[in-house]
Amino acid sequence: MKSVLILIAIFFLVLALRRAFEAKRARSAGEASASRAAETHVRAESEEMVLDTVCGSYVPISSAIKSSEGGRTVFFCSEECRKSFRAGSP
Repeated sequence: MKSVLILIAIFFLVLALRRAFEAKRARSAGEASASRAAETHVRAESEEMVLDTVCGSYVPISSAIKSSEGGRTVFFCSEECRKSFRAGSP
């Protein structure tokens, strides 16, 4: 009877250790994911922002829609703003 109780105790100890290990591994995977997201956010903040002349919003230069108008480059946040600009241009 004693040996059965010892085996049950060992079983639950191993089960508790396994759950603790899995929780720690999931937590460190989440922290790594959050760290990668923070790095992306920092890179976006350090990127040059350009002004959309139609709606007045600022857009990261890498995602802005560029158009050459009258020898100068104009930036837009969307295709709609670019079309609106071209419709109003002389």
